[in-house]
Amino acid sequence: MPLLSRQNSRTSLLSWWSDRNPGLPGPTINIHSLAKPLIKWMYDRQVLDMIRDNRGTPLSKEQLEICASYLFSDLVGWATKAAIFTDLAHRSLIHEIEARAVVDSAVLGYLAQMLGSPNAGARRCSCDLLTSLVAHQSTRITILELNHCVRLVSLLQDQDSIVSSAAMWVLSRIAQWPDGAQAIIDLLSDKSPAAVLGAIDALAHIANKPDGAQAIVDAKGLDHILNSLKSDSPGIREWACILVARLAQHKFITPAICVQVVTLLSDESPAIVRNSMDALRGIANEPDGAHAIVDAKVFDHILKSLEVKSPDVRQWACQIVARIAEHESITPAICAVLVAHFSNEGRTYDRDFRDALSKVARTANGAQAIVDVKGLDHILNLLESDSPDVRERACDLVARLAEHRSLTPAICVGLVALLSDESRAIDVLSKIAQKPDGAQAVVDAKALDHVQKLLKSPSWNMRFWTCVLVEALAKHESTALAILELNLNAQLESLVCDEDYPGTPAASLALTQIARCSNRAKDPAYFAEPGRSRAKGL
Repeated sequence: MPLLSRQNSRTSLLSWWSDRNPGLPGPTINIHSLAKPLIKWMYDRQVLDMIRDNRGTPLSKEQLEICASYLFSDLVGWATKAAIFTDLAHRSLIHEIEARAVVDSAVLGYLAQMLGSPNAGARRCSCDLLTSLVAHQSTRITILELNHCVRLVSLLQDQDSIVSSAAMWVLSRIAQWPDGAQAIIDLLSDKSPAAVLGAIDALAHIANKPDGAQAIVDAKGLDHILNSLKSDSPGIREWACILVARLAQHKFITPAICVQVVTLLSDESPAIVRNSMDALRGIANEPDGAHAIVDAKVFDHILKSLEVKSPDVRQWACQIVARIAEHESITPAICAVLVAHFSNEGRTYDRDFRDALSKVARTANGAQAIVDVKGLDHILNLLESDSPDVRERACDLVARLAEHRSLTPAICVGLVALLSDESRAIDVLSKIAQKPDGAQAVVDAKALDHVQKLLKSPSWNMRFWTCVLVEALAKHESTALAILELNLNAQLESLVCDEDYPGTPAASLALTQIARCSNRAKDPAYFAEPGRSRAKGL
């Protein structure tokens, strides 16, 4: 196929009706305008035929020259030019030698126009071609020297989602190479806020993957990100926080960045405050990040956020503290904070503190840390709180702390001291008594001294949990005899016969378990076993 050039046309009878005939009176026809659509269609057919005919054959210099002649012609439509770029993108991706041929041809000179085309298909195909060319080391340097990153960054905001995705894919491929990542990071120093914002947007997307985040760090991008967090532009600060959150997923955060992010907690923009909180939450997810927050002396700033007027900020700060608390190595540093907020009522976000404290209590070191900050006494007192929600959570937490054998005796002593009609202490004791060690600790704390009185309590709930406790103690051999010594049958039978008592099933189970225990106790062989006597458990 010859190069695209204007050919001499033969004289036509239709030329008489052309608007270029000055001697023709009346209306005339602009034949040139009418012919343009036909010409574009003809060129489109020629290009498609050329692509089809040359498919499977090596890309030659002559073919590239023909392609360039079509690309630079105003008579060729964008769709036709897009078809050329699509074919070249496919060839360049598969064969590096053909990618080098494209880079060395005049076709590359039309890339900027294609990126700025009003046609979405043309913009997308140009991104596809760039993706193919940056895939090869021999052509990547030339592409980076063309400095199309600014234009690609602007395409991230393209109204066509396919174009924006294609642009992001190019940038992500560019960032995989050290010099490519550096080219994008250099835009953070651009004087244009739009370019900086677009670059941060691109880096935020790239940082979603570990290799992308590593490329940003290797290109010394953290210092530029730190400066972006100090920008006068709210949009840049907001997106810089998002980028920090993405990097935090891969543990690429420095104490200096933590400090700067915390300063944004007092920003006037709610979006910036929200994103800075998101960044800190992401940082706090990992032990190293949590240590960075603590080591950077920014923990106090986070605690101050708990007192601000905005409920959202308080909740976010609460979540950050809760996440930090999940890391066992720094638990003692914040247990006092968690305990102090455990009793707060009417604020839904304080539940995060309670949940965090519950998680801390799962480990032996965490439970001991709670005791060391005098948290156990405080939590035990909350069993008598006026708030049902606080009582419920305190009950669950004490039961969890009691799972650690070293703490069970002290907890049981504290619970027994709180036994009353209004307390939930009996609930916790019944839960602790489900295990043999816990049951023995309950007996050793002299909880049985209160059982007969509690079975007469005016509170049906108190009577119910006392029955549960009796049933639990009676099923363990180490404490069963102590229950038998109390002679509770008459009291339990009266509860079973009480039609107005809703806890009848619990009383019935307690009676059944005592009967089983009594039958075992009648067997002389039961007391013949070493270490067992009637005094056991008293």
